[in-house]
Amino acid sequence: MAAVNLQDASILSAAASSFEEHHQQYNALNSQLDGLVSDAQGQWRGQAAASFAQSATRWHEASQAIAQILNDIQENLHSSGVDYNRVEEEQAAALNLNL
Repeated sequence: MAAVNLQDASILSAAASSFEEHHQQYNALNSQLDGLVSDAQGQWRGQAAASFAQSATRWHEASQAIAQILNDIQENLHSSGVDYNRVEEEQAAALNLNL
């Protein structure tokens, strides 16, 4: 088993915080783009409107899939940090019992 140290937990915590910030920025940008796409939909007519609507739907579905993946990564980073801290505490407690 690899040794766990405080630096590993700190790195995971910093990575999770940074990732969360970028994830929030992605969500904000995605919301802005959703608004622009909605505004633009009303400007199309006929077959072009149908094509635009299909493209907008595909884009929205893809952006939602990306958002879910980013959310999963964020949750995994957080839970890994929690697991590192838990293992570190367990190892420290075991060392204290053996002293």
